Amino acid sequence: MPAPARYLGISADQLTSLARGRDHPGIASLLRRAWLSRNLTFFAALSTAPQVSSTGNGQSPLDTLIRAQRVDRAAVDSVLTHPRFGAWAAYCATAAPGRGQFADPIGFAASFAVAAALRAGIEFALPIPVVGGVGVVPGLGTVSGADGAYLPVQGRHGRLELDGGQTWNPVRTWRSGDSTFEFDDLPPTPSAWPDQAVAPRWMPIADTEYGWWKGCFDTARQLLDDTVPELARPLTHGMRAVVPRSHENTGFVTSTLVDAFGAAAMITPVDGIGLATGLLHEFQHSKLGIVLELVPMIACDTEVSLPSPWRTGPRPPSAVLHGVYAHLAVGRFTRGLASSTGSAELAERADTAHRQTVNACAALLDSGTLTEIGHTFVTVLRRTVDDDARAVAAMGKE
Repeated sequence: MPAPARYLGISADQLTSLARGRDHPGIASLLRRAWLSRNLTFFAALSTAPQVSSTGNGQSPLDTLIRAQRVDRAAVDSVLTHPRFGAWAAYCATAAPGRGQFADPIGFAASFAVAAALRAGIEFALPIPVVGGVGVVPGLGTVSGADGAYLPVQGRHGRLELDGGQTWNPVRTWRSGDSTFEFDDLPPTPSAWPDQAVAPRWMPIADTEYGWWKGCFDTARQLLDDTVPELARPLTHGMRAVVPRSHENTGFVTSTLVDAFGAAAMITPVDGIGLATGLLHEFQHSKLGIVLELVPMIACDTEVSLPSPWRTGPRPPSAVLHGVYAHLAVGRFTRGLASSTGSAELAERADTAHRQTVNACAALLDSGTLTEIGHTFVTVLRRTVDDDARAVAAMGKE
């Protein structure tokens, strides 16, 4: 693959490893740096807004973030690379004034500043917006006891100092190795998620349903580790949050927002295989979304539609490329699982995924819409799909 010398430090070897579904060791840190840079660019566009740069008590979200960064830069970077921060910053920097369901979307800068202050252990006092009757501290939890549009909160040494009418509700988490996944059922913060809705009164998902999710996650983690460890490792270190969605209020099974790297919105999974497949599928979308901002692979996207094996109607080339990249991983996982379990149903699913992905690669390669590096990337993807199928078939003959 020709080296894209102009493209922000990503190498030919790293691109090839992505196309082969065996991520180069340096990819994770590169994507994280790119994601942080992207979020800071959007945040810079907001930094002079009064909601960010000033408050009435001598503190401001911007001041709080700066003080926290001086104490613990890693803690602040954890907030600045959180899926909710990216979704919020992009939304506020690009949305038309007054758009959406939040009266003051930029005001949520205080919520992220509080999250950074708690992680860094500094003293703070800020009013945070109230959603569904609670104040949201992204990535950490909610504060109940609000009776207005804003909730004053303060803290020091990594702890909130709550008054008698306030209660802290921490976000629930799952562990995988040395990584933590958030079960992010907190109320929404401003973003471009198309299905988010603000309920008059937020209620966390019931313990019984959460227990089902947790059991499916434990199974999914083991299945991924055993079947596709080369894909499981990047997912474990890059995925931050699973965002549960209601069956009644959404039209998808799983979904990714390009501005929320590392988060996957999902309806309740049927089983561990379903959750493993969804996590793998959506994390591939997250990775490719960042890569496409570093490396232009589509020369013409808006004026061209291609047949998509996964949709009834035509799709832009970028969407078809995303489908190829996600289904390459899903197909490898499904075929490996079919081989280890002897499941005819899974084998049929894997064969279907193989045909669909090959057809989508052909449509892209014949479309004339790819850049030179994009054409090479898809060619490697096409070869990888066949290599995966041959490898499993050869194992079955041993």
